[in-house]
Amino acid sequence: MENEIDLFETPEALPKEVQDVLDEFAEMSNCYLTCQFLVLELNKVGYTCDYGLDAIPHSLTKINLEVRK
Repeated sequence: MENEIDLFETPEALPKEVQDVLDEFAEMSNCYLTCQFLVLELNKVGYTCDYGLDAIPHSLTKINLEVRK
């Protein structure tokens, strides 16, 4: 979404477990498989992101786990 803040721009404000996932990813090569791994690991700590055809992740956001009735 256009109005959402990309949390990749403020990594120092993220929880430690998210920073750890991002640090682990930073040491890997950029490819689709790595991006899929990044999304899976981020999901485990309540976050997600998208990535483009260039395999560069973007749009890091917190997952809204609230269940609607």
